[in-house]
Amino acid sequence: FAPISRAPTPLGLRDNPHSEAGSSRTELTFTTNLGEGPRTGEEVGDQVLDHPTDSDNFQQSIPIGGRLKYFASQWDSSTSDAWVKDTIRYGLSLEFASPPPNQFLICPVSKDPTRHTLMNQAILHLLDIRAIQPVCSDQSGKGFYSRLFVVPKSSGGWRAILDLKRLNRYLKYKKFKMNTLQSILVCLRQGDFLASIDLTEAYLQIPIRPNHAIFLRFCYKGQHFEYIA
Repeated sequence: FAPISRAPTPLGLRDNPHSEAGSSRTELTFTTNLGEGPRTGEEVGDQVLDHPTDSDNFQQSIPIGGRLKYFASQWDSSTSDAWVKDTIRYGLSLEFASPPPNQFLICPVSKDPTRHTLMNQAILHLLDIRAIQPVCSDQSGKGFYSRLFVVPKSSGGWRAILDLKRLNRYLKYKKFKMNTLQSILVCLRQGDFLASIDLTEAYLQIPIRPNHAIFLRFCYKGQHFEYIA
């Protein structure tokens, strides 16, 4: 097999919420949609891009992976929630109940040509939008590795998923209540206007705190990667 290489031009975090309040473990799954065009541009690393004179060109040059961090100042002025501002500016921290051990898993290579091709495309796509990055050679095999695979979407196409079921065992339980359409309707007043916004790979726009990327690794065909968004 040809090795996977990064495209010439420069991952999502999903909670598994329940509609009812209660004590549950935050279920983490990273997903990416195949076939959706990335918004890529010049290399920026972890640095915030300088705004060019053309605002549209600036926004189009920002990759999807961790995109929100480039707009941290706007979030500072639009919310007083310290957790939200800290997460956007510095990245999401995984809240562990106990330290996870080192775990090394290798993603199996499918014998099905279609799924084999889809896996290659998924990893190249994640690299292209800068949701993942290669692990440094001296760090390969260290940290917490999970399995990456692709599944069909109900709406058509395929979705790549990083299975974090094992990592979930070490995360804190959280109590939360998910808003529903019914709970929103009771808050509406006459004359209110609602709109639905569909963001491309929305979860991948949230950056991961750099020192927690070590828990979000996978190995495919001898190559090691970690999620950074």
